[in-house]
Amino acid sequence: MEHGPITHSVLGTTGHHLLNRHTRGELPDHLHTWTPAALDRAHADLTAEIDRTTRYLAALIDTRYTVITHGVDGVHPR
Repeated sequence: MEHGPITHSVLGTTGHHLLNRHTRGELPDHLHTWTPAALDRAHADLTAEIDRTTRYLAALIDTRYTVITHGVDGVHPR
């Protein structure tokens, strides 16, 4: 599965590019062509993208919980 406009807006350029390579099984070979500086930049970008997507996921989970409880702890949906 190619990751496109939806994942690109969440992940950013580095994560989008590398996730597609990973999905196609090309990532290890692709990374062998990168310089140490490029790998360091990718690591920093991916760390930021992981943080951003983790916060996004936490917000979605919290939103789902709020919907289920109608905003009141312990109140179950009808």
